[in-house]
Amino acid sequence: GHSIVVPGYGLLPDSRHAFSPGGSFPASELGCTSCHDPHGNASFRMLHGEGSVAPGTPPFTRPAPTAEGLDLLTGSESNSNHTAYQAGMSEWCANCHGRYHDQSGNFFDHPVDENLETEVVTQYNQYNGDDDPIGGFQATAYLAAVPFEDTTNTITSTFGPSAGSRLMCLTCHRAHASSAPAAGRWDFNVTLLQEDGLASGSYPIPDPYLSPNQGTLCAKCHEGGPPS
Repeated sequence: GHSIVVPGYGLLPDSRHAFSPGGSFPASELGCTSCHDPHGNASFRMLHGEGSVAPGTPPFTRPAPTAEGLDLLTGSESNSNHTAYQAGMSEWCANCHGRYHDQSGNFFDHPVDENLETEVVTQYNQYNGDDDPIGGFQATAYLAAVPFEDTTNTITSTFGPSAGSRLMCLTCHRAHASSAPAAGRWDFNVTLLQEDGLASGSYPIPDPYLSPNQGTLCAKCHEGGPPS
Protein backbone atom coordinates (compact mmCIF):
# COMPACT_ATOMS: atom_id res chain seq x y z
CA GLY A 1 0.00 0.00 0.00
CA HIS A 2 1.01 3.62 0.44
CA SER A 3 4.13 3.62 2.62
CA ILE A 4 4.04 7.08 4.11
CA VAL A 5 7.22 8.38 5.72
CA VAL A 6 6.91 9.16 9.45
CA PRO A 7 10.31 8.51 11.12
CA GLY A 8 8.93 9.33 14.56
CA TYR A 9 6.66 6.28 14.29
CA GLY A 10 9.26 4.10 12.59
CA LEU A 11 7.66 4.46 9.16
CA LEU A 12 10.45 4.71 6.59
CA PRO A 13 10.44 5.07 2.78
CA ASP A 14 9.32 2.05 0.78
CA SER A 15 12.37 -0.19 0.40
CA ARG A 16 11.09 -1.80 -2.82
CA HIS A 17 10.10 1.21 -4.87
CA ALA A 18 12.16 4.40 -5.07
CA PHE A 19 9.30 6.01 -7.01
CA SER A 20 5.57 5.46 -7.28
CA PRO A 21 4.92 2.39 -9.48
CA GLY A 22 4.12 3.67 -12.97
CA GLY A 23 5.15 7.23 -12.11
CA SER A 24 7.86 9.47 -10.71
CA PHE A 25 6.73 10.57 -7.24
CA PRO A 26 9.67 9.88 -4.88
CA ALA A 27 8.91 7.35 -2.14
CA SER A 28 11.16 9.29 0.22
CA GLU A 29 8.75 12.26 0.08
CA LEU A 30 5.46 10.39 0.49
CA GLY A 31 3.35 11.61 3.38
CA CYS A 32 -0.30 12.27 4.19
CA THR A 33 -0.01 15.76 2.70
CA SER A 34 1.21 14.32 -0.60
CA CYS A 35 -2.43 13.54 -1.32
CA HIS A 36 -4.38 15.70 1.13
CA ASP A 37 -4.27 19.46 1.56
CA PRO A 38 -3.45 20.07 5.26
CA HIS A 39 -5.09 23.50 5.12
CA GLY A 40 -8.31 22.17 3.62
CA ASN A 41 -10.00 22.80 0.28
CA ALA A 42 -13.32 22.12 -1.41
CA SER A 43 -12.25 18.83 -2.99
CA PHE A 44 -13.37 15.37 -1.96
CA ARG A 45 -11.43 14.38 1.19
CA MET A 46 -9.36 17.58 0.74
CA LEU A 47 -7.41 15.91 -2.07
CA HIS A 48 -4.94 18.00 -4.00
CA GLY A 49 -5.98 19.12 -7.46
CA GLU A 50 -3.84 20.35 -10.31
CA GLY A 51 -0.68 22.19 -9.34
CA SER A 52 2.27 21.93 -6.98
CA VAL A 53 2.02 19.48 -4.09
CA ALA A 54 5.34 20.00 -2.32
CA PRO A 55 8.81 21.31 -3.18
CA GLY A 56 10.92 18.71 -4.95
CA THR A 57 7.96 16.58 -6.08
CA PRO A 58 6.21 16.48 -9.45
CA PRO A 59 3.13 18.74 -9.71
CA PHE A 60 -0.26 17.14 -10.19
CA THR A 61 -1.64 17.52 -13.71
CA ARG A 62 -5.11 16.14 -13.08
CA PRO A 63 -7.93 17.50 -10.91
CA ALA A 64 -9.29 15.95 -7.73
CA PRO A 65 -12.06 13.36 -8.25
CA THR A 66 -15.75 13.92 -7.71
CA ALA A 67 -17.20 11.80 -4.92
CA GLU A 68 -19.30 11.93 -1.77
CA GLY A 69 -17.86 10.40 1.37
CA LEU A 70 -19.34 9.06 4.57
CA ASP A 71 -19.38 11.26 7.64
CA LEU A 72 -17.43 9.88 10.57
CA LEU A 73 -20.64 9.62 12.59
CA THR A 74 -22.74 7.73 10.04
CA GLY A 75 -21.53 4.25 10.96
CA SER A 76 -19.37 1.71 9.18
CA GLU A 77 -19.36 1.06 5.45
CA SER A 78 -22.09 -1.18 4.05
CA ASN A 79 -23.80 -1.81 0.73
CA SER A 80 -26.30 0.94 1.57
CA ASN A 81 -23.92 3.28 3.39
CA HIS A 82 -20.74 3.82 1.42
CA THR A 83 -18.53 6.27 -0.41
CA ALA A 84 -20.19 7.40 -3.62
CA TYR A 85 -17.54 7.50 -6.33
CA GLN A 86 -18.78 9.62 -9.21
CA ALA A 87 -15.99 10.63 -11.61
CA GLY A 88 -12.27 11.17 -12.07
CA MET A 89 -10.73 8.83 -9.49
CA SER A 90 -8.43 6.91 -11.84
CA GLU A 91 -7.32 10.09 -13.57
CA TRP A 92 -6.41 11.51 -10.17
CA CYS A 93 -4.46 8.36 -9.21
CA ALA A 94 -2.59 8.78 -12.49
CA ASN A 95 -0.95 11.91 -11.07
CA CYS A 96 1.47 9.52 -9.39
CA HIS A 97 0.91 6.15 -11.05
CA GLY A 98 0.23 6.95 -14.70
CA ARG A 99 -1.92 4.46 -16.61
CA TYR A 100 -0.30 1.69 -14.59
CA HIS A 101 -2.34 -1.31 -15.74
CA ASP A 102 -2.68 0.02 -19.29
CA GLN A 103 1.03 0.50 -19.87
CA SER A 104 2.81 -1.78 -22.31
CA GLY A 105 4.98 -4.38 -20.62
CA ASN A 106 3.23 -4.22 -17.26
CA PHE A 107 3.03 -7.59 -15.55
CA PHE A 108 -0.78 -7.36 -15.32
CA ASP A 109 -2.82 -5.60 -17.98
CA HIS A 110 -6.37 -4.57 -17.09
CA PRO A 111 -8.67 -1.88 -18.49
CA VAL A 112 -9.09 1.12 -16.21
CA ASP A 113 -11.14 4.31 -16.32
CA GLU A 114 -13.46 2.90 -18.97
CA ASN A 115 -17.19 2.41 -19.25
CA LEU A 116 -18.15 -1.08 -18.13
CA GLU A 117 -18.88 -3.41 -21.01
CA THR A 118 -22.42 -4.75 -21.39
CA GLU A 119 -21.46 -8.24 -20.24
CA VAL A 120 -19.69 -6.83 -17.17
CA VAL A 121 -22.76 -4.75 -16.23
CA THR A 122 -24.92 -7.88 -16.55
CA GLN A 123 -22.48 -9.99 -14.52
CA TYR A 124 -22.18 -7.40 -11.72
CA ASN A 125 -25.94 -7.02 -11.41
CA GLN A 126 -26.84 -10.70 -11.44
CA TYR A 127 -23.94 -12.00 -9.37
CA ASN A 128 -24.89 -12.57 -5.74
CA GLY A 129 -21.93 -14.64 -4.60
CA ASP A 130 -20.66 -18.02 -5.72
CA ASP A 131 -23.54 -19.75 -3.96
CA ASP A 132 -26.04 -17.67 -5.99
CA PRO A 133 -24.20 -16.51 -9.12
CA ILE A 134 -27.23 -15.39 -11.15
CA GLY A 135 -29.74 -14.52 -8.42
CA GLY A 136 -29.01 -10.82 -8.05
CA PHE A 137 -31.01 -7.80 -9.20
CA GLN A 138 -29.74 -4.40 -10.31
CA ALA A 139 -31.75 -2.57 -7.64
CA THR A 140 -29.78 -4.28 -4.85
CA ALA A 141 -26.59 -5.29 -6.68
CA TYR A 142 -24.18 -2.67 -5.29
CA LEU A 143 -21.29 -4.26 -3.41
CA ALA A 144 -19.21 -1.86 -1.32
CA ALA A 145 -16.25 -4.23 -1.60
CA VAL A 146 -16.27 -3.77 -5.41
CA PRO A 147 -17.36 -0.16 -6.05
CA PHE A 148 -17.65 1.59 -9.40
CA GLU A 149 -17.95 5.16 -10.63
CA ASP A 150 -21.23 6.64 -11.76
CA THR A 151 -22.35 10.27 -11.80
CA THR A 152 -25.65 9.18 -10.21
CA ASN A 153 -24.05 7.40 -7.23
CA THR A 154 -25.08 8.48 -3.75
CA ILE A 155 -23.88 7.24 -0.37
CA THR A 156 -27.12 5.30 0.13
CA SER A 157 -27.57 3.95 -3.40
CA THR A 158 -27.89 0.18 -3.71
CA PHE A 159 -28.20 0.07 -7.49
CA GLY A 160 -25.67 -1.82 -9.53
CA PRO A 161 -24.00 -0.35 -12.62
CA SER A 162 -25.55 0.73 -15.90
CA ALA A 163 -24.11 1.49 -19.34
CA GLY A 164 -22.60 4.78 -18.11
CA SER A 165 -20.82 3.33 -15.08
CA ARG A 166 -17.03 3.15 -15.07
CA LEU A 167 -14.26 0.95 -13.77
CA MET A 168 -11.67 2.76 -11.62
CA CYS A 169 -8.54 2.03 -9.60
CA LEU A 170 -10.52 1.81 -6.36
CA THR A 171 -12.76 -0.91 -7.77
CA CYS A 172 -9.99 -3.34 -6.86
CA HIS A 173 -7.68 -1.34 -4.57
CA ARG A 174 -8.07 0.70 -1.40
CA ALA A 175 -6.57 4.19 -1.24
CA HIS A 176 -5.11 3.81 2.25
CA ALA A 177 -3.91 0.26 1.74
CA SER A 178 -5.28 -2.93 3.28
CA SER A 179 -4.00 -6.17 4.75
CA ALA A 180 -3.87 -7.68 1.25
CA PRO A 181 -0.87 -7.33 -1.09
CA ALA A 182 -0.81 -4.29 -3.40
CA ALA A 183 -3.52 -2.59 -1.32
CA GLY A 184 -6.05 -5.01 -2.76
CA ARG A 185 -9.65 -5.03 -1.60
CA TRP A 186 -9.05 -8.77 -1.27
CA ASP A 187 -5.98 -10.97 -1.62
CA PHE A 188 -5.55 -11.49 -5.35
CA ASN A 189 -3.48 -14.62 -4.71
CA VAL A 190 -6.16 -16.74 -3.03
CA THR A 191 -8.70 -19.10 -4.56
CA LEU A 192 -11.30 -18.84 -1.78
CA LEU A 193 -11.89 -15.80 0.42
CA GLN A 194 -11.68 -17.98 3.52
CA GLU A 195 -7.97 -18.25 2.67
CA ASP A 196 -7.64 -14.47 2.73
CA GLY A 197 -4.98 -13.48 5.23
CA LEU A 198 -3.36 -16.91 5.14
CA ALA A 199 -1.50 -16.41 1.88
CA SER A 200 -0.48 -12.87 2.76
CA GLY A 201 0.21 -13.58 6.43
CA SER A 202 -2.04 -10.72 7.45
CA TYR A 203 -5.53 -9.85 8.68
CA PRO A 204 -8.25 -11.72 6.75
CA ILE A 205 -10.52 -9.33 4.89
CA PRO A 206 -14.20 -10.08 5.65
CA ASP A 207 -16.19 -12.07 3.09
CA PRO A 208 -19.26 -10.00 2.10
CA TYR A 209 -21.13 -13.18 1.17
CA LEU A 210 -20.31 -15.14 4.35
CA SER A 211 -19.81 -18.41 2.48
CA PRO A 212 -17.04 -21.02 2.80
CA ASN A 213 -17.41 -21.55 -0.96
CA GLN A 214 -16.80 -17.92 -1.92
CA GLY A 215 -14.05 -17.31 -4.45
CA THR A 216 -12.33 -14.02 -5.14
CA LEU A 217 -14.43 -10.95 -5.81
CA CYS A 218 -13.14 -10.75 -9.38
CA ALA A 219 -16.30 -12.77 -10.10
CA LYS A 220 -18.45 -9.71 -9.39
CA CYS A 221 -17.39 -8.46 -12.84
CA HIS A 222 -15.90 -11.54 -14.53
CA GLU A 223 -17.99 -14.65 -15.08
CA GLY A 224 -15.94 -17.67 -14.06
CA GLY A 225 -13.60 -15.73 -11.77
CA PRO A 226 -10.40 -13.75 -12.26
CA PRO A 227 -9.40 -12.72 -15.80
CA SER A 228 -6.54 -14.70 -17.28
